[in-house]
Amino acid sequence: MRAAAIWGVLGMAAMLAEALGRLVPLAWEGVVVQFAPLPFAVAVVWCGVMAWAEGYRGFQQRFVPAALDRAFAIDGRSKVEVVLAPLKVLGVLGTEPRVKRRAWIMVVGITALVLAVKQLPQPWRGVVDSGVVVGLGWGTAALLAGLVRRLMLPESLGRRPPSSGR
Repeated sequence: MRAAAIWGVLGMAAMLAEALGRLVPLAWEGVVVQFAPLPFAVAVVWCGVMAWAEGYRGFQQRFVPAALDRAFAIDGRSKVEVVLAPLKVLGVLGTEPRVKRRAWIMVVGITALVLAVKQLPQPWRGVVDSGVVVGLGWGTAALLAGLVRRLMLPESLGRRPPSSGR
């Protein structure tokens, strides 16, 4: 059911965009407003690391293909699954136990990291947040580009078997 897949992916993208909306001002303040050479240099390196590790490897290569497989596996028979499609795309609901466990570990781990980073003083909080912004931005763009690509492919080419979450 394409509408459920679109809703699931756009809902997931909205969650990522909300996080970006909170982090961009903090990163900007720490790296640009409170400019200092050392934190700026660290931020540049950190952004490169996060672009590769979180954006490319984590999101584009691993999460996005599995998330799109989960989105396009929603058949629409269960109205609850359709309503909660963004959570299925994330992997925390309606997935096999291994995928669900991995997704919940990521949610809890990210929450713990967010709480720890909040304790850092500026500019270092901004430095950390700048890398996260790059990774999340890349991931959001990869998710939306993947959705468009799947929607534009002929039906026979656009379908992949549901992923185990890689």
